[in-house]
Amino acid sequence: MEAKVKKVCVVATVSVAHRVFMKEHVERLSERYHVTHVCSGVSDLESVFSSANVSLVDIQIERNISLLSDLVSLFKLLKLF
Repeated sequence: MEAKVKKVCVVATVSVAHRVFMKEHVERLSERYHVTHVCSGVSDLESVFSSANVSLVDIQIERNISLLSDLVSLFKLLKLF
């Protein structure tokens, strides 16, 4: 029986954080885990993370504090899991 691949989710408000700060970490994590990136504007990351163990999910997450917008983003994240 095959062991299930564990999953890791990395969430940021903008894709630049993934590209600049998390690229090397995600490349190493994707060797052992399935990594899901969640942020606004994931199309910028398609060329950076092309591994089979990396998936991209576009959820609008506002940088400014906004109760309604934050709740909508939270519910979308909960739905993802």
